[in-house]
Amino acid sequence: MKAFLICGAAMALAACATTGADAPDTPAPGQVSGRCDASRIADLVGQDASSALAADALARSGSRSLRWAHPGTALTMDYRQDRLTIGLDGRNKVTTLNCG
Repeated sequence: MKAFLICGAAMALAACATTGADAPDTPAPGQVSGRCDASRIADLVGQDASSALAADALARSGSRSLRWAHPGTALTMDYRQDRLTIGLDGRNKVTTLNCG
């Protein structure tokens, strides 16, 4: 029964996902491009992870989504040009900033 519920939840979430066809080719004036550029936020390495850091990283990198990569966490290998991945160490300090 538990496996059935997990599969059902995964299917429901997948149905809500947007595809590349749904995303506009060019952003409206004042919007971020959605294409991640981690070179703009290299100064965040070594800082403590926080919601303020996440908001700053998203705004400055141009990304539309973010994920935290804690030590030992399994991550999907799919590439998304609009996603920023922030790697953390055991003390919750930023160690890496990668797009995809």
